[in-house]
Amino acid sequence: MPPRYPWVAMVIEVSMFEYARSLPIYEHLSELTEAIWSEDRALVQALPGAGKTTCLPLALRETQLGGETRGKIYVVQPRRVAAKLAAYRCSEMLDSSVGSVVGYVVRDDAEVQPSTEVIFMTAGTFVQKLAEPQTFSDALVILDEFHERSVEMDLILAWLKQHQASLGLRFVVMSATLDLTLLEAYLGEVRSFEIPGRTFPVETTFVAPKPDEPRFRTLLQVCREVINRGEEGAGLVFLPGKGEIEEAERLLSPVLTRVGWSCMTLHGQLPLEIQRKVVSQSTGRRVVLSTNIAETSLTLRDVTWVVDSGEVRRLRWDLDSGFESLLLESISRASAEQRAGRAGRVQPGHCYRLFSSAHWNQMSQFEPASVLREDIMNGVARGLSLGLSSRDWLTPANPATLEFVHHWLDVHELRENEMHLSGRGREILAKPMSIREALFVHYAKQVHQKDGALSWVALWQEPPPRSLMLSDTSAASDCEAWLAALPADFGKGQDKLWRAWSGRVRQRAKALGASALRVGEHDKLRWAAAMASPDRVGFLSIGKGNQRSVQLCSGRRLDVDANVVVHREGWVVVLKARQKKRSRGLQGVVDMLAEVEVDWLMDLPGEGLVEDIESQWDEGLEKIRSFETLRYGACILSKQIIESKVTDASRQQVTKALERRGLHAYFGEGAVEEMACRLEIALASDPEVFSSFNDVLKGDFEKEVVSSIAETLTDVREFKGTDILDWLMPEEAWQMRSHLDRLVPKHCTLPSGRRLKIKYDSGRPPSVATYLQEFFGLTETPSLGKQPLTIELWAPNGRPIQVTADLTGFWERHYPELAKSLRRRYPKHYWPDDPKSAQAERFKRRVHD
Repeated sequence: MPPRYPWVAMVIEVSMFEYARSLPIYEHLSELTEAIWSEDRALVQALPGAGKTTCLPLALRETQLGGETRGKIYVVQPRRVAAKLAAYRCSEMLDSSVGSVVGYVVRDDAEVQPSTEVIFMTAGTFVQKLAEPQTFSDALVILDEFHERSVEMDLILAWLKQHQASLGLRFVVMSATLDLTLLEAYLGEVRSFEIPGRTFPVETTFVAPKPDEPRFRTLLQVCREVINRGEEGAGLVFLPGKGEIEEAERLLSPVLTRVGWSCMTLHGQLPLEIQRKVVSQSTGRRVVLSTNIAETSLTLRDVTWVVDSGEVRRLRWDLDSGFESLLLESISRASAEQRAGRAGRVQPGHCYRLFSSAHWNQMSQFEPASVLREDIMNGVARGLSLGLSSRDWLTPANPATLEFVHHWLDVHELRENEMHLSGRGREILAKPMSIREALFVHYAKQVHQKDGALSWVALWQEPPPRSLMLSDTSAASDCEAWLAALPADFGKGQDKLWRAWSGRVRQRAKALGASALRVGEHDKLRWAAAMASPDRVGFLSIGKGNQRSVQLCSGRRLDVDANVVVHREGWVVVLKARQKKRSRGLQGVVDMLAEVEVDWLMDLPGEGLVEDIESQWDEGLEKIRSFETLRYGACILSKQIIESKVTDASRQQVTKALERRGLHAYFGEGAVEEMACRLEIALASDPEVFSSFNDVLKGDFEKEVVSSIAETLTDVREFKGTDILDWLMPEEAWQMRSHLDRLVPKHCTLPSGRRLKIKYDSGRPPSVATYLQEFFGLTETPSLGKQPLTIELWAPNGRPIQVTADLTGFWERHYPELAKSLRRRYPKHYWPDDPKSAQAERFKRRVHD
């Protein structure tokens, strides 16, 4: 089939910059651009170094000249560094200034003009622009490095899918590694391309540190070995974060300097000029220590060997505390392959992995979707503002997380219904910050503390370095203490660090819209913080060794970092917290607090303040103790003893206590079994009267009795003078007991005048047992209704000599022969020839009576 747009290949051939001809993607640009312009959507999987980030947007810009429309091309990147540097690189390739043909828009920074044709943006900035959808009419959107699966990227993809037809959109999903099966199932019919990347092979070596050996020692050893072999190309070392980079730089720099090599760093907190210098340099004999920003989008052209720590810091959100943390975790195989690919750009390369092949086999194939591990509150809210349900996303969110987010939005009246934000919600979401931060500013404005609130938010977004130690203070919040701090409040030699940090906070506050960095009225700001985050309110307590902890209203307990300035026990709102790995798992740690007045709890949004009755079974006293309790969530405000009352909780505790001890402790051994047997016989004899016991007897009778007792029992002394019927049928116990004793009595009266206890055993007929002589004069077998008793007859020594349920037949058939033997063995006892007419003899010895 001939190409739909034959001019595409010609335009690329004539006008494409010379540098692109050396890249793997060049041979595919004609097919790619034609497919994208004609089919409106595409999936592009291009390995590292293929040139997709720079060449494809520019090729699409060139080929658009022959198209019918001239919509802008937006390239969405996961990071500000990548967006800026890609814009600069493309501008260099076109020999133009940034902002003219190619520009960028990121948080707090933009180089763009109305005529700019290709715009690099971060995903977060792009999402904010979606509030005005007509801005993107006839646009082409490229989602680059989609494999990182940020919440914003997933949201953008859902929006593009929904609005593609109405706005005349085209879009490309692009990365070095894509889950094509997942994307094709989500998007439907879509063209996919797989572009080769590196042009040289990369050898991989696993160099796992020995047990208990520091990782940096292994890193140092690998770098020395590579350099000693005479390697001329640059080395790229992937480390999880800025802290690890600084430590590695401290150890490596002296070693590298001695052999004429340089040590450079690359991470998101560096100034743009330094980042550009690191990326643009093309001479070897250097080692670049980088976070995973060099894993994608950015290409260091002189790299011939890579050292991969196999680690990354990922955001993880905790449902119980509601806070996110950067946790050290293993990368995916897809990330490891991308890192290795950086070594094969200019010649055959080598990748040294600081982990074992066994660990490789345990690594996940792709990066976990952010929607399953990060705070999705902003994403859900933004989706609602755009008419997108979370059900429309590529990966559905966790149901428990969604429930929490929807509840939080409803508590603050930010949701109009399941699919739309309220007017208040849209107003708050429009602010350039998280929805929780924006809500805090909203409440602060009500008490005329806008600049103070924006200063707090700036402090949260630019928290003080952990190495910066603030002197002791009695401030009611950490924000108050840090914003009011002076150089004299810090340790010796820390004033320079403080000035650099406070400058960043001042810039952040200005970018947020504050006229100045202000301390503000902190009682009002503390109130606003509690109003915006009632789910983060808790109680600060001080334990042994002055160890502080906060119990949140959710019930979760967090440790308090030693640097936190709030030291008074009482109610607080947690402003910042994180997760810390411990030997027994993750533990939440508070980094910033603000005190909360008790009176404020009454007015906080939601239904956190609850007054209820608490009852619990006291094992020692064997009684229920009840308290009238006022709580804010799981935290207790007040508690006073009241008259014992049965609650669901106490009922469960009483049930467990009775089952553990056994009902025989209160009613006697075998009492439960006896009652069950008597009731079964009574039900068979008179089903109309005893029908209420039908269901009870079908199940576990003892459990039914325990359950019935637990409904009303408050004190073990209540058992005194009661039997099981009093608990099974408290209203009709006396009447039912009368019926039961008549049909199924506990005793039978013998001719001797003695009342003999009837034995009831499950699965056996009722029975009595005593001396044979006590039955003299009894002509018929005693019975319960129509059921005769089983009689166990004893000799004078108390041992059984006969068991019968037919006493008349026993007298006639068995007694004559038995009497002969008894006369010989017990001559002093009376053994009449006619026992039916003889006088019964009463024995003093009572066995089983």
